Amino acid sequence: QREWERNRKRNYKEHSDKIYFGGLREKTIQRDGEKCISCGMTRKEHYQKWERDLHVNHIDHTKRNEMSNLETLCIKCHASKSHYKRHGS
Repeated sequence: QREWERNRKRNYKEHSDKIYFGGLREKTIQRDGEKCISCGMTRKEHYQKWERDLHVNHIDHTKRNEMSNLETLCIKCHASKSHYKRHGS
């Protein structure tokens, strides 16, 4: 059952990568050195703190899936950036 669960999670991750990031999610994280480009938190630190992977963000808040429009952020920096965009503060 554990293998089934791992396969389900892997398939979901691959599917969501294709839908939301045009298959560029992992390439973006690798390009950015597996760390948040804002605060520098590493992928390993992120897993240790929040038990989940780093986020990939669309810079211009569109769904344009190009490497130049994607960036790696931690949960905290992603939330701060999203809040700033919505509230302009």
